[in-house]
Amino acid sequence: MTVAADGEREVAISIPESRVEELRKAKSLQVSVWAHPDKAWTGTLRELAPDTDSVTRTYSARISIQHPDETLLRLGMTASVLAPDVDGNRAIRLPLTAIVDRDGSRQVWIVPPKSSRVQARDVQLGSAQKDSVLVTAGLSGGETVVTAGVHMLKAGQRVKVIEAAATAGSAK
Repeated sequence: MTVAADGEREVAISIPESRVEELRKAKSLQVSVWAHPDKAWTGTLRELAPDTDSVTRTYSARISIQHPDETLLRLGMTASVLAPDVDGNRAIRLPLTAIVDRDGSRQVWIVPPKSSRVQARDVQLGSAQKDSVLVTAGLSGGETVVTAGVHMLKAGQRVKVIEAAATAGSAK
């Protein structure tokens, strides 16, 4: 039998050894549940086990959910925890498809609004999560970044912007 107190909401997660420092350094955490994928709550690291589980070799952690909506968050739900600022800095999240690896340097293609001709820009990458990566240096908010077909582009090539978002838009 498991007894759970109805009150503060938290998520229990298991962290592989390679990601423990990311969790410790995260300035903020976002919690979402499968039942409500369009909603996200802010979480904070409440507890991190000092050693690994002897079977899974992962560290147990508990994330407290700030201002939970008890009607949407029920005990026993499956949740995901995302650390958007794992590098401790403000970063821009881009799809992995936007990154080009040239001679050991990481680049993205920027589309200036006036010329529509791509320019390569060196960037520094933070952590990758799922199908995206954090860009910690080299980009400013509001720039249009090519996210598809990046390996086929040449400097100065004209592209047509299909869709642009307010933060780090996309071009194809």
